[in-house]
Amino acid sequence: MFRFLTVIWEPAAEQQCAAAKRVLQRIRALRKEWEFTHDLDGLVALQADSGPGKAPCMLADKSGVILGDMFTGGPIADSTRVESKVDVVRTRQIVSSEGRYLIENYWGSYVGFIRGDGGGNVHVVCAPASDLPCLFLKIGEITVVFSRTEDVLELVGGEFSINWDFVVRFLLHRGDRYIEGTGLNEVSRVLPGECVSISTGTEMRRLYWDAVGIAASNPIEDHKQAVREIRTTTQGCISAWASCHERIALKLSGGLDSSILLHCLVNAPNRPEVQCLNFFTPSAEGDEREYARSVAMANDMPLHEMGVDTRRVTLDDSPELELTSLPSPLLNRLFFGAVESDFVKAHGASAYFTGELGDELFLQGIMEHVAADYVWHHGFSLQLFGIAYHEARVRRFPLWEILLDSLGSRRKRRPLPYYPALLKKNEYLSEEVLASLTPSSLLPAVVQNIDSIPPCKRMQVLLCFPPREYYDPLGDLEQPELVEPLKSQPLLELCFRIPTFVMTAGGVGRALAREAFRNDLPREIIRRRTKGTSTKMHTQALRNNYGVLREMLLDGLLTQEGIVDRKKLEQWFARPEALTVENMSQIPLLYGTEAWLRRWASIPTATHAVA
Repeated sequence: MFRFLTVIWEPAAEQQCAAAKRVLQRIRALRKEWEFTHDLDGLVALQADSGPGKAPCMLADKSGVILGDMFTGGPIADSTRVESKVDVVRTRQIVSSEGRYLIENYWGSYVGFIRGDGGGNVHVVCAPASDLPCLFLKIGEITVVFSRTEDVLELVGGEFSINWDFVVRFLLHRGDRYIEGTGLNEVSRVLPGECVSISTGTEMRRLYWDAVGIAASNPIEDHKQAVREIRTTTQGCISAWASCHERIALKLSGGLDSSILLHCLVNAPNRPEVQCLNFFTPSAEGDEREYARSVAMANDMPLHEMGVDTRRVTLDDSPELELTSLPSPLLNRLFFGAVESDFVKAHGASAYFTGELGDELFLQGIMEHVAADYVWHHGFSLQLFGIAYHEARVRRFPLWEILLDSLGSRRKRRPLPYYPALLKKNEYLSEEVLASLTPSSLLPAVVQNIDSIPPCKRMQVLLCFPPREYYDPLGDLEQPELVEPLKSQPLLELCFRIPTFVMTAGGVGRALAREAFRNDLPREIIRRRTKGTSTKMHTQALRNNYGVLREMLLDGLLTQEGIVDRKKLEQWFARPEALTVENMSQIPLLYGTEAWLRRWASIPTATHAVA
């Protein structure tokens, strides 16, 4: 897995120069695989495990370096990976704008390190929608920016302590990785779309990418234009990601999103070799092989089918986790991680593609307040009745109730109900913790002024920032790169601009995506309205591990710190057969967080500090 580590200091400060020299000497002595990609006084960048498409991109005049995958902006059909270097003209625009030009004219999964005009500071810019971690800590007055915490522990050292406030917010957000901070007091993050300017002993934060502002500007309401742009942008983003790999493994569920992904991969200009993998469960709700076979056959692609047996999932009360800055839900890794990794390696693929985020991006199952969104844009008109009728039919609400809600939303500009619901629905956090929080404090740090867009669009924007881990929580550095092409900046920006009542035309989820690829996919895929689910499988796995979960959580660090209410947990453990979907989404997160806390508690707090 690709990793980076960067050391930043003030070249004119003698003590900082000496500290930086010791850090770099230690790296050179310990880890031969680290490649020095930018080596100048004040900024040294290194990377390791550089796979396909991961060559560093140098700015002109030794002004900095871009690490990761970066693609050109402009017409998405012509988007290509930026190789080797950026020309002088664009470099000057990047430097003079302190990295903002980078966000506005390129996209991908990258971190940029840009030397300031005066040479006294460095601007660290993280691409919007990027899953590549960008973490940093201070050691004395030097700054170390890195992607993997264990690299810092080995190469740099330091003392670390648990950030309990972050742990609370992490649990409330169900593992959301777009909230500010990390689980360690000493480690900070550069969030996607953010710039952190680092100078002598200080840093200044600015958010360059405004998802809400994009959703509020230049709406695309013309149906034909929206369909055309979804098709073009989806193909362009997938083709750009495919260009980094000759062999790709694809998780093909047989749903609309993964089917679109396969079609676009087959039609990518570089024609990568694709191997498809389908998981199925013993229950009918998790068996989508019929659809996956249809799509694979239509594209003349091989399909490998693997059954998932919950009896093989055994939870441990002290799993040997990677020492990370953020907790991990863990359960999906235990279900699929090793199988997926082995499959990708066996077929010589350098990446594992999935169609994740399609539901949120193209709007599947998000029909609440669609009529209210129409009223927000256009007020009362005859068209409102048709939109309200479709929403009422899907939600099984009376038509009059939908109409009243939509008119009331415009008049009162109601605040977003999602985060108050988080406070009310959480079943395990203590009353003291819940009482200390307010809805406004729970918004992701990358989302601002959320009430300035209509209610259903708010939900879409918030749900398009799901938690996702870049590295394997169990420490497998040979795990193939996970690529989610639908989570690409151009596609996010496009779908944010299309009103929800256009995206769900006729009350059909993912209506525009279905129409955009109607002639490219089997008819049964386009017409399919059901979705496969692994709910029963997850539920059964939790019940099979009832004893470990009970022992681990009832007297764990979360309860000892007063974050989790022990009595509330006891009520569930008294009747495990009553496990609900809501329980299921919270128990794995509690388990992963508790295991993460115990892992950090098991190591000495003091390590070698080189500064």
